[in-house]
Amino acid sequence: MKNKQQKWFKTVTEQGVYKKGRYLVLCFIEGTDKTRAAFIISKKKCKSAVCRNRIRRLLREALRQVSSNLKQGLDIIVFVKPQMILLTKKQAVPRSPTALKFYEKQGLFATIKDEMEKLFKT
Repeated sequence: MKNKQQKWFKTVTEQGVYKKGRYLVLCFIEGTDKTRAAFIISKKKCKSAVCRNRIRRLLREALRQVSSNLKQGLDIIVFVKPQMILLTKKQAVPRSPTALKFYEKQGLFATIKDEMEKLFKT
């Protein structure tokens, strides 16, 4: 990790507000004028890079949709709990660019989005 990234990450984790949900732990702090986000997914729990990237894409899209209700300039770190990894592994995802639509049909995407909205509101 570069020094800037280490400093940003350390600042958010030490001074940030933590909100815990069923599948996610959010840590956020008011930062610069631009909103930044990082997604932490354990390699120990999710060994496959495909799985980690799939979860990261889902989280990024959920955050994008929720961000219209958030303040600008938040620094956000999203820690993924093992329950979410198990939930995404149970879903048999077709190998296509429409995987997000598949998750929307299964209700997983709505679950993630609802949890993010709930955590940011409290």
